Amino acid sequence: MGVLADQRPRRAHGGPRYLKEIGIVPRPLQQPHPPVYAPFSYSMETVRFWAREGGKMVSFMAGENEKFLQIVLDVYCNEAVCTGHRIQPNDALAIGGHLVLGRTPAESKDILEGFTELFNYAYNAPPYHVPMGRLWKGSRQEVLDHVTRLATDYHVDEFFLWHHVGYFPQEVELALLKEFADAVITPVNVNRD
Repeated sequence: MGVLADQRPRRAHGGPRYLKEIGIVPRPLQQPHPPVYAPFSYSMETVRFWAREGGKMVSFMAGENEKFLQIVLDVYCNEAVCTGHRIQPNDALAIGGHLVLGRTPAESKDILEGFTELFNYAYNAPPYHVPMGRLWKGSRQEVLDHVTRLATDYHVDEFFLWHHVGYFPQEVELALLKEFADAVITPVNVNRD
């Protein structure tokens, strides 16, 4: 992505017949190119690749699998140093979660049930069987505590929300975002000032 963002579109040689040119048009104004974010699960080869390329990984690991985050950060930082990059854990990783925080406990329960049904149908199905990963759920305080703990434990300050736009009615989608903003973004920003 970085090479494509920094150069003009190029003619493709070989490969599929229908691909004649590849590039990013219009080219980004930001130089160097905007940051590249890549989803990550458990492959250390992927970790080393993004460390060499300077991309930031987004991880949804949770529960017992969260212990791998420190290993991921160690491998990323070591590989980055070997390729001449000076980085901090915050440069390597953003932590994501599925947004299921409703306005009330009953709404949160309904959203979680709906999301679980969708996830099991689309992701936790043959041949993929993708684990669900982190959920931003519970009370506002529980979600804030969860984010704060992750920020402290892994020295990251960037968090992602995963939710399927259009799966729930627009009013519910907007309420999910507002709940997270009120629970996390506002208190974190107030504490920074």
